[in-house]
Formats: sequence, C-alpha cells, structure tokens
Amino acid sequence: MKETSFHCAAQFGNTDLLQKLWEWSTEKLSAEEIKELLLAKNDMEETAFHTAARYGQTEVLQKLWDW
Repeated sequence: MKETSFHCAAQFGNTDLLQKLWEWSTEKLSAEEIKELLLAKNDMEETAFHTAARYGQTEVLQKLWDW
C-alpha cells in the first residue's frame, strides 16, 4: 500500500490534519477500516506511527498512541 493521509500528516507533524482525518474516519468508517488505515504500511513497510517516530514528531506520536 502507498502512503496514506495519516502517513503524510505524521511526516510533517500536522496534528490539525491528523485530528480532522480521525474525525472523518470515525464518522464514515467501521472500527476495522480505521484499524486498517492506522496499521497501513507504506512502501518502506512503515506505519504512520513509524513515520512520525522517524521524523521526530512527538505530538503526532502521542495522538496516534492515544487512539
């Protein structure tokens, strides 16, 4: 799978976008679909959590962890 919007928000530390994506996801997707998005891997086999860690985005890491 290619990068998701969650990966992009994680890379650039965009917590506002991350929050909006979360809100839209919970309105439109099932719990299983949200889980798939959060655990989706990019071409480097990284989840959005890994991407946030690699770029030192601690606020994003906290937000993803809380979810």
